[in-house]
Amino acid sequence: MVKTTRLTVRLPEQLHQTLTRESDTSGDPLNAVIVNRLERSLGIAYVPTQEALADRLSALEVRVSKMEAERDLSPETDGGEEESASLRLLKKPLRSE
Repeated sequence: MVKTTRLTVRLPEQLHQTLTRESDTSGDPLNAVIVNRLERSLGIAYVPTQEALADRLSALEVRVSKMEAERDLSPETDGGEEESASLRLLKKPLRSE
């Protein structure tokens, strides 16, 4: 696990709103959005651990399930075991670049 430090920062309201919108859109916590932005601006490449990726995948699966339920897009299955197309897409391995 990566060691972290707590930091309080004062931001202009407009900047906070912009970052919050990005957080809402991506589904990532506001802290993660800010840290990612800082890392990118400093040229630091963050390579998540397998555990971090598994946690992110689980969180995305929950979000997709909730969105499908809200929009009534859940696939009709008899046993409820079939995965939705969205969930299958999330589980698809990433391409190496």
